[in-house]
Amino acid sequence: MKPIPTAGLLILALGLSGCSGVGTGAKAPWQPFAPMAEVTRLDTGDVLGGGPALPVTPAAAGYAIKDVQIDVPRSLTVSEANTYLPRADIVWRGDMPGDRHAQIEALFRDGMTDGIAQLGDAGTRPVKLMITVHRFHGVTEKTRYSLGGVHNIVFDLAFVDPDTGALLAPVRQIAADLAEPGGDEAIALDAAGQTQRVRLRAHLAQVLVDEMIQPGGHANAKLGIVQRMNRI
Repeated sequence: MKPIPTAGLLILALGLSGCSGVGTGAKAPWQPFAPMAEVTRLDTGDVLGGGPALPVTPAAAGYAIKDVQIDVPRSLTVSEANTYLPRADIVWRGDMPGDRHAQIEALFRDGMTDGIAQLGDAGTRPVKLMITVHRFHGVTEKTRYSLGGVHNIVFDLAFVDPDTGALLAPVRQIAADLAEPGGDEAIALDAAGQTQRVRLRAHLAQVLVDEMIQPGGHANAKLGIVQRMNRI
């Protein structure tokens, strides 16, 4: 099939941006244990067995996050191209040019730290939070200062025993997209101190809070056709 020119895709996006987007599918709720094949992705050992089933949320299980490990694999591709939809795993313009893997790791660490602070002292069982980033496809300068777009974020989340490294529940893959305003609204947000990094740090903190306290975990936003295009 003949590829659709970028201009045509953008016209389509403008015409359909009000429509509901295609999500990543319903996520399974937290489960007490998982088959072995489902818990090896972070190479942290087997799910602990032999005890009662966990409640439906990590918070209800009494988890208290005491440590955070963020992994942004160097195998993830990076693009600095100033095009509407560059093809890469990492597209990020919220920091000055530099090591994008390290920047995303720092952003996740800050967001998770803020989320932990918001949760307070709800739990008593110490756990280690492990995050593995699979995709952080933000918006380029061209996108942000014209149409606006969507930050497409996908990562794995796991809770492990800090002493043994054993998984306490199945690994969860989280889709955490965030709309990014464009044009004058983007400029106004920057002027008010609501930069991309500030907004995404707060967003990631809220995602963690949702995962801890909501029975179904964080629900990814439905952001229209632009969200779908960003996953191409």
